[in-house]
Amino acid sequence: MTSPVETPNAVHGCIIMASGLGTRFGSNKLMANLDGAPLIAHAISACDGLFAKRVAVTRHKDVAKLCRTLGVEAIMHDEPLRSDTISPVVSICASSQTAALPMTMISIRFGMPKRGCA
Repeated sequence: MTSPVETPNAVHGCIIMASGLGTRFGSNKLMANLDGAPLIAHAISACDGLFAKRVAVTRHKDVAKLCRTLGVEAIMHDEPLRSDTISPVVSICASSQTAALPMTMISIRFGMPKRGCA
């Protein structure tokens, strides 16, 4: 993984929204295996080296642990709704470490199609 030191020209931060419950999926889709790695690892890899700072907001301990292992800060929350991740995001954006960075949000969408859809 690329560290912020290796991306000195990066001017944006990235917030990875990783709080979905996976209700339609049937389990925690963020840890679902896709090509030999959890889905969240693919999202982290896709934005590697593009941002000055990456932060994941999640309600899942296993996702937070993996994010930290991959060099991405993880913020835990226990709010009941996926949309409740906005509160931790506002806190991140207002923190002294990231206040100077414009932040880009990435939301992982990996849902199952509704029955009857092609």
